[in-house]
Order: sequence, then C-alpha cells, then structure tokens
Amino acid sequence: MKPENKAIIMMHIATFLFGFTAILGKLISLGSLNLVWHRMWLASFIFLFFPGFIKMLKDTPKTVYKQFLSIGVLVAVHWLAFYGCIKLGNSASLALATFGTITLFAALIEPLVFKVKFKKRELFIGVLVIVGLTFIAKSNPDQEFSLKSSYIQAMILGIVSAFFAALFSVLNKKYVQDNSPTVATFLQMSGGFLFLTLLVPFMIWQGQAFEFVPSWRDMGYLVLLAIVCTNIAFSLEMEALKKMSAFTSNLILNMEPIYGILLAILFFAENQMLNAWFYSGAALIFLTVFIHPILDRHLEKKNRVIQQANS
Repeated sequence: MKPENKAIIMMHIATFLFGFTAILGKLISLGSLNLVWHRMWLASFIFLFFPGFIKMLKDTPKTVYKQFLSIGVLVAVHWLAFYGCIKLGNSASLALATFGTITLFAALIEPLVFKVKFKKRELFIGVLVIVGLTFIAKSNPDQEFSLKSSYIQAMILGIVSAFFAALFSVLNKKYVQDNSPTVATFLQMSGGFLFLTLLVPFMIWQGQAFEFVPSWRDMGYLVLLAIVCTNIAFSLEMEALKKMSAFTSNLILNMEPIYGILLAILFFAENQMLNAWFYSGAALIFLTVFIHPILDRHLEKKNRVIQQANS
C-alpha cells in the first residue's frame, strides 16, 4: 500500500474515533466536569508511558510549558461545554451539529492571531452557519425558543464549545510548529486537569456530586475515551499528517460530526428524535465545513497563477 493511501486510512480512523467521543460522553453517567476531569488526568498519565517521552519533556524549554498549559485551560472549557451540551440536550447529534460552527469561528479568530487580512468570503460562510443554526433551533421538539428551553441552552453550549475548539486549534497552529506535538498535548491535558481541579472544591461546596472513583462501567468508558479516543487517535493523526497535504487532512477531519451523528443514530436511534429542520440545518453547517477548505485551495491556486504571470 502506498504511504499516501495508508495515511488517508489512518486519518479516517482517527477522525472516526474523535466522533466516537460524543457517544462515550452520552454513555458515561458522570456530569461534564467530572467526566472531563477524569479524561484529562488519564490522558496525561498514559503519555508518561510513551517511549522516550520523559526525555522529550525534559528537553522542552520552560517557556513552552506556560504556552501549552494555558491552552489546556481552553481545551478543558471546550470539553466542558461539549459534554454539557450532550448531557443537557440528551443528544450527541445536537452537540456534533452545533460543533460544525468551528469553521466560522476559526475564520474569525485566525486573522486576529496571525495578523492577516480578513477574507470577505468568510461572510458568506457566516451567513450559511447562522441560517443552519436557525433551522436547528426550529427542530426543538418542545417548540420553545426562549433561553428557558433546555434544547436552546444545549445549543448555546455547543456553540461555545465550537468557539473554544477554534481558539485552541488556531493557537496550536501558531505554537506547535517548533515543538513536539506529543509534549504539547501532554501539557494541554495537564493544564486542563489542574484548572478543573481548582473548580472541584467549589462544585462540592455547592453540594454537587463528584465521583473521584467512578463506577466500573463509567471507568471502563473513561479509559476507552482517554486511551483510544485521545492518545491513540492523536498518535494516528500526527503520523498521518507527515504523509499527506493539509488540504486532504482538513477534508477528512471535517467528517468528524458526520461520523458522530451516524454513530448516534446507530447507538441511540437519535434519528427518531430528529426532524427535517435539524437535518437541513446540519447539512448547511456541514456544507460550510467542506466548502471552506475547497475555496481556500481554489483561491491559493488562482493567486499563484497571477503571481507567476506577473513575474
């Protein structure tokens, strides 16, 4: 098998596993903070057993620690909102559909971080996303469109999740280039875990339940979430990226919400609670997810042709 084809298969497997995290989030009975706390410490702990990892960690400049530990807080907030959306809306499909808005947020955040000009075509992407979200809101089974609706509250959490995912993804793109992706991920998991640990006493003080030792059932799902859907999926993605273009990898990674919704239909028969409004809204949002990299590639080729003609 050609290395390029092998890389494509590896990337699809990684993306499928990323989509599976929503399924595990619904299966685990823990609240979102409790769930993410366990996921982050488990993922951090497992990285310590990677061959040569301790040496890489020691060789990493201390300034890098601060960068990625801080980004880890953003990752933690993203996961809190993502799993909060699943728990509140009782729907993995809703969380995955609203997560598709990450394309819009990344388009808005990236020019600010990298200090480049905002692309006017992003306005078109933004309009499609807003229309898609409006359709999804119309799919509310309770037909309640105020902030009192748990469905609307779940949608908001899903959008917040997408915003923080876009933010830490753009920051990773800026800082990970000169550093080990494995070390960066370990520091992010550790930073998020430390941040959430500070929140645990407030949660307990308010009388909310927190399980430091989950049930055997939940622990099994958490280990699966940490090892298979975090460490293994991440390793497959990093290995695949070495042998494929950014364009191809982005197109495959954009399949995550689609894989996740198909899994939600398979595991929970969520298609029985979804209607035409939801599918129309999700389709519009997914359209932006795929059309964005295609437009970027087309315009890059066009600009190269113009530059060659002028040179």
